[in-house]
Amino acid sequence: MIQTKDSVLVLRVSRLGRIPPALFSTELIQESGLPTLVVEFGNLKEQQKIVKEKITKLRIDAPWAKWLPKKAQFPAMTAWTLLKLSFLFMTRGRPKILIAHGLVEQFVSWVLSKLFWVPVVIHAHEIYNPEDVQGPFSQFLLRREKSVFRSSAFSIFPEKKRAQIYRERYQFNSPIFISANAPRMVPPPKPRDLRKAYQLSSGSMIMGYIGGIGPTNLFEIAIQALSFNPSVVFLVWGWGERDYLDQLNSLAHCLGVSERFIHLGQLSDEKLETLAGCDFSYCMYQTNLLRAQHEATASNKFFEAMAAGIPSLISSHPDFYQFNRKHPVGICAPSPTTEGVSAAMKALVENPVLRKNLGKNGRKLFESQFNYEQQFFKPAQAYQDLYFGYPEIWSFNEVYLPPEELPKAA
Repeated sequence: MIQTKDSVLVLRVSRLGRIPPALFSTELIQESGLPTLVVEFGNLKEQQKIVKEKITKLRIDAPWAKWLPKKAQFPAMTAWTLLKLSFLFMTRGRPKILIAHGLVEQFVSWVLSKLFWVPVVIHAHEIYNPEDVQGPFSQFLLRREKSVFRSSAFSIFPEKKRAQIYRERYQFNSPIFISANAPRMVPPPKPRDLRKAYQLSSGSMIMGYIGGIGPTNLFEIAIQALSFNPSVVFLVWGWGERDYLDQLNSLAHCLGVSERFIHLGQLSDEKLETLAGCDFSYCMYQTNLLRAQHEATASNKFFEAMAAGIPSLISSHPDFYQFNRKHPVGICAPSPTTEGVSAAMKALVENPVLRKNLGKNGRKLFESQFNYEQQFFKPAQAYQDLYFGYPEIWSFNEVYLPPEELPKAA
């Protein structure tokens, strides 16, 4: 039977591992000695309710929700989760800390905190403008964000600009910790032989992408750029809407590059080994949405390529440009256009020494600074202090950076 008394309760819609830093942070909290329980909810349609892995997970399902009108399904699921957790707290004890990893999770945590006087920590992975979210329930949740942030014990953001935007928008004064979305520390991965695995020619150059597949990542431009770089094969792993994937395949066919744009479905394991088998990574973003802006230290893909020891083809947005100027780990496309991406692609293809040096720079930076153990060092301390009752150690209205990012004394 699940015990919630004195636990650190982590809330996540669907799967915790779908947001890598959510999984990494939870692992590090548990490894620091705090009893951790993950609650995954959102109509998962599974028979197994309690999963005992490295981290114990409770899965709250609501198969009955499918009989409701579509717009009512997720609000009903959220209400059901609140009822189930309230019952657990009354029968199995109050947790010490609630951690929210998303809009719905923030709302659930906020309600529970008011009912049971449990402090809430917000680990903010995305930020939104009202026009960025669709549907009345999502709009309702976004309107609640101000109250949630104002009542939080502290919050964690992947980069400073996002934290600044939300601090100014919601006028909350609890401490903020910055923790870049980097992978956990691992040894240098052994590259997969992707040319052999996918029967590619020995002279091909492999550009890899692992992650969600949607218009925000400018796939159309990447496919068009393949026409000007005939040696490049674009291998893509990840999930996308069927209609959008069909559009990409159709575009590749029309441009005569369908044999060099290859979608390989979702990658279940060996992510870094697979990336290490590529010659460079594709990491472009368009910034029409707030959550796609100020992306450099919020980009999993960017830091995964560094951990794999390969360079990235990256956006020239100010945050990426400034990061890459300080830490050369890739080539910035001069513009988010076919010409700009094609030029950056060509620079990487034609200069093997540059690729090797950029990859080495990235791996060295990952090992010294941009691994999650280093990035999460101060938040892990803050969780310990909050759990044991000493949150006043951290000053209000302060932004705490990872140790390596602190300005050095003259």
